[in-house]
Amino acid sequence: MNIKNWLNATHIKMTISKNWIELIGWIGSAFMVTFAFTLVIPFALIGLTMLTYQAYKNGMTNLIVLNVISAVGFALQLI
Repeated sequence: MNIKNWLNATHIKMTISKNWIELIGWIGSAFMVTFAFTLVIPFALIGLTMLTYQAYKNGMTNLIVLNVISAVGFALQLI
């Protein structure tokens, strides 16, 4: 594979897009870990939102449903 083929616009966009989604997932996981130690519900809601976005982009329907149900449960805790 030569460098010219590797550095085309499509490949660069795909690499950045994939890494961006992965970064959102890592940050969401960090919020969930923080929630586990602090039990501050907004941390859980932020973390679940980020993890749901990552699951949506990766087509993981079961995780999307699980995260949405969990987010609703945490949101009800705030009321």
